[in-house]
Amino acid sequence: MVFLVHKLAFHHHHNHHPSEAFLVSLQAFRSEVSNSLAKLMLNSDHGPEFLSFKWLQECFEVLAVINRAFAKLVVEIDYPMTQWEVTSMEEYLGYSLTLLDSLNSISSALSQLSQARVLLSHALSVNENTLVEFRPLPKIIYKIFGNDLKVINVAGESKRKGVHGKELVLHEALLVLKNIGSWVCSVVASGLCSDAERYLKMKNTAEKYVLSPLIALDSIVNHKIVQNKEVVKEMKAVNDTVKGHVLANGKGADFCKELQGRLEAIEKAQTGIEGDVDLMFSYVLAVRKELINTLRQRKQ
Repeated sequence: MVFLVHKLAFHHHHNHHPSEAFLVSLQAFRSEVSNSLAKLMLNSDHGPEFLSFKWLQECFEVLAVINRAFAKLVVEIDYPMTQWEVTSMEEYLGYSLTLLDSLNSISSALSQLSQARVLLSHALSVNENTLVEFRPLPKIIYKIFGNDLKVINVAGESKRKGVHGKELVLHEALLVLKNIGSWVCSVVASGLCSDAERYLKMKNTAEKYVLSPLIALDSIVNHKIVQNKEVVKEMKAVNDTVKGHVLANGKGADFCKELQGRLEAIEKAQTGIEGDVDLMFSYVLAVRKELINTLRQRKQ
């Protein structure tokens, strides 16, 4: 990931592209982003993977794809961030700061889920060792955020006046980054917390989506998360298993084995998402550091 920072900051080609070539590069960037959304949509509409941990991870991976595509675009139009206008630098810094807040919120949700999983595992071991008394197991409780998931502000920034050439291409690409970054983080956070509020908050403050595949994908997600109130499959399966066990008053030899297996699968899936979140966090921090240094030098 950090290699991308190098691409954003230091490449130098000596080709002088005409404006048409800039627009071709922008179109290629949009296509690459659209393809990643289309792939995600295939696993969303009627797909068995939808709203599983695997799907949430695939959703989150779209962030890495758009950042790679953005770095590639910056190279293609030969516009390293050392040459960006101050307005674009500040726009990226604003976007990345909110993205870091959103990543923190996702980490917090994962941490709360870990705590719930550990509690359930502990209760399970107590029950396994208790022959006399059955103690009902706690369900995995979905914790809801306060207002700590900030929304990446896209509204009111759709067109900067008097922008052209490379700066216009950069601005348009930044809009896509903000648009999708906000959407991805809100969907992943809402999924992990089984709280549609985070997702709805983002929808209410964001401007209309700039890419048609995102509109189609969002429509599916909206239907399932908001209208059907669906929750992450693995967490629902755990809660259903616990509920069945409680109703059976703790009888059933296979219960502990089944539930332990489900909890281990959740732990493994969580580890994958946590790794991706950490990588993205490091990458965004590295780009911000580079950009802040550039901005400082520019203002001196």
